[in-house]
Amino acid sequence: MDATYSVIIVGAGNSQRFQSKKNKLLFKLTNNLTIIETTLHTFLNDQKCTQIIVGVNDEIFTYLQPKYQDSHKITFTIGGNERVDTIKNCLLNNKIMNDIILIHDGARCYLTNDFIDKMLNDFVANNYDTLIPLLRINDAIKKINDKEIIETVHRSEYGLVQTPQMFKTRVLLEVYQNYQKNPDKLSPIYDDSQLVELYAPEIAIHYFPGSKDNIKVTYMEDIID
Repeated sequence: MDATYSVIIVGAGNSQRFQSKKNKLLFKLTNNLTIIETTLHTFLNDQKCTQIIVGVNDEIFTYLQPKYQDSHKITFTIGGNERVDTIKNCLLNNKIMNDIILIHDGARCYLTNDFIDKMLNDFVANNYDTLIPLLRINDAIKKINDKEIIETVHRSEYGLVQTPQMFKTRVLLEVYQNYQKNPDKLSPIYDDSQLVELYAPEIAIHYFPGSKDNIKVTYMEDIID
């Protein structure tokens, strides 16, 4: 039997860098769906995905809830002030139905089902605890301060991280429970695998080849329709 999974979609941000008066997740693409709906449909169309939890703010909830209130797959949870707190709310306030859970940015609307399938197959075949998509860097990398270049660093030692990030549910629950108990210990949290680094350093974080098409829409020019 094929592995099934749950997914948390992060959609509670305020889109400050997107050059539009409306939230970027509500920007309509040429498929006549908004960015967040396009992301949702990728997972709705995947039979292996049996549970979708969407972390939302009031604006996104008001837009999506009437459209998807009859979907047995989708649950909405109000997010927090930071991304990490939105995921914490989704994870700890819902019963996770699967042993595998994905975390995905709502603004990564160009994710494909083929990419998910390949990543899931790798995760299951190797019995990983954590697997994240990573793009190799081809450009030169410089360490900087506010005004100057400090030094050149070796690009082979760095990568660009994407979502979906894939975890065994027990691992993600454990690190978020620890985060809830001890949030002040942490520096800014940029992604979920960072919590594994901090709270479960004994667990290896494996990476999967990312896709250049799996863009996170941040600016208007990121729209590739």
